[in-house]
Amino acid sequence: AVYGSVEYVQQQPVALGILLRTGLSWNRIDFGGTEAPIPGCLQSAAAIIGADFLLSEKFGFRIEARPGVYSDFEQIGWDDVDARAIIAAEYRYTPNIRLIGGVRFTGMGEYPLLPIAGASFRFTEKFSLDLIYPDLKFEYRPSEHWEWNLGISFISGSYRTHLSGIRDDDAELRDAMVNYFESRPTVGVVYRGFKDMDVFANAGVAMGRKFDCFRAGHEAIIGGAPFFEVGLRA
Repeated sequence: AVYGSVEYVQQQPVALGILLRTGLSWNRIDFGGTEAPIPGCLQSAAAIIGADFLLSEKFGFRIEARPGVYSDFEQIGWDDVDARAIIAAEYRYTPNIRLIGGVRFTGMGEYPLLPIAGASFRFTEKFSLDLIYPDLKFEYRPSEHWEWNLGISFISGSYRTHLSGIRDDDAELRDAMVNYFESRPTVGVVYRGFKDMDVFANAGVAMGRKFDCFRAGHEAIIGGAPFFEVGLRA
């Protein structure tokens, strides 16, 4: 599989303690050509509309929606449109402990509402632990510019698939909803020596790669595979 993603968000203060968030997001997982009853790719292109509300130095919350197209892009129609949304709050229990909770919504998933929960702990200037889905990791910063991390990441999402060329034996998979999931034990490095930009790289194994067409009662599992990724965060 080949993964790609780009996201841009503009934060604009509109009142005391309120930041308006607008932007665009694009994600694609390309599985290539195959005769197996799975989509060739899973892709999304969405707008980002939301706001952060900072109620105090310790407490704030975010409301955000991502209306867009979530499908295999074989065909695009109104059935491919969804408006993913979250409502999440952060409580800074101490300067070194953050707690997160909320709910996430999707109209395409098997479960429209899912909880959001997590915590982040900064033990010292060099060591920290993030337990915030989808990236759970232990971080070590040996110097100002370098960070190493070890953990597990989760890739998941719900999409409309079309599979118009699929054989008649699997006709129930045409226009089916699919939940995709994989887990990734990873080791990563971040370089922060550039002004206003981080460069990061991760390597590990993509495991448990599963296509769950829950309404059609069909599930396909792909074997694990090593992966490598590199990217920029500005």
